[in-house]
Amino acid sequence: MGTTRSFVFLKNRGDSPEVLRDKLRQCGRKPASAEEAARMQEERERMKLQFVRLLGKPPQTDGNVIQFPGGTMEQAARMVEGLFNIPKYHVIAYRPEVPWLPYFGTDLCDGRITRAKELKKLSLLFQTPVLSFAIMDSDALYLSYYDAEKGESHDYMKPDEDWYLEEFPDDIYLAKFPAFLTELCGWDLAVRLRQVWDSKELDADDRMIELTKLLDTQPLYDETLQWTEGFEKLSAD
Repeated sequence: MGTTRSFVFLKNRGDSPEVLRDKLRQCGRKPASAEEAARMQEERERMKLQFVRLLGKPPQTDGNVIQFPGGTMEQAARMVEGLFNIPKYHVIAYRPEVPWLPYFGTDLCDGRITRAKELKKLSLLFQTPVLSFAIMDSDALYLSYYDAEKGESHDYMKPDEDWYLEEFPDDIYLAKFPAFLTELCGWDLAVRLRQVWDSKELDADDRMIELTKLLDTQPLYDETLQWTEGFEKLSAD
């Protein structure tokens, strides 16, 4: 298996490091209501199904199946609870001039495929649009966006191979070019964006790297900023 994780970016609105740190301190709070707790439980169940898909697929009638080790809901539950119970880190890679600030949260990024509605909380907290890329087993790239101020949200996906859509059907993500990216990057990059998205030569990981370059930022892989150059680490501590 390859990479499965999410990479999140906050639109840089010019907030000072002190303001961003204060908001980071609010990221790790406990659910404020029964409704929010219920949403978190719903997310646990959704992640279990994702892991079951990763660990083992149901048999197909045509017999043309790419085999993975068999997986059970019990195995998936252990993996999901492990993710929810690991220490929580919330970090921003800060550089005042970049248009998108890389963000890492263990509860949102590690082993996760994010959706637009999961970015709503961050968008409300930081009062800015939030963009995320997610890679599923290095076989598909997911792209989500949420702007709480405008009530705008998007979910897209780009599989490396056509078989992925048959094996992992999903009615949430649109399997086509995300035209809204052109507005984020600028119309002068429209042709290059389309080339990167449609390229048959790039896999999910490399496609994401090229797209982050067009966004003039870098992905944040963990709370250490080990592979993110030229940024200052902001944390709640």
